[in-house]
Amino acid sequence: MNYLVNIIGAQPLTLHFSLHNPEQAGGATLVPRMLEPLGAFVSVVVRGSEGNEVCRTHPPKFTPKLKPSQASSYMELEPGYSYGVVLVVEDCELAPGNYEVEVSYTNRDYRGPDGNAIGALTHAKTLPLRVP
Repeated sequence: MNYLVNIIGAQPLTLHFSLHNPEQAGGATLVPRMLEPLGAFVSVVVRGSEGNEVCRTHPPKFTPKLKPSQASSYMELEPGYSYGVVLVVEDCELAPGNYEVEVSYTNRDYRGPDGNAIGALTHAKTLPLRVP
């Protein structure tokens, strides 16, 4: 499994996050359908050039409609394909300057349907961001 993260906008801070099954994979793999809401599966921390925290997402209160044990909560991702979401970080006003954006992902309890475990999926990546 590969994880793709791109910053597609700074004001508001907008990210594209994807789960990617590499072309050379031996076959399809299951991935959780749930990637939202922001803060539940994908979290973001923005730090200034001094390392100071500028903003962060927080885990929201939510009741998932998809149950972790059910097959319908997952999708098969064929080799060479990705599944992703565009996420907007609200309440993160960035003044001109240089930043580091740390994006992390966890599949939480979505570790495969009954009888077909996929295990823990986690990723963290730090991207540079310059706001003119």
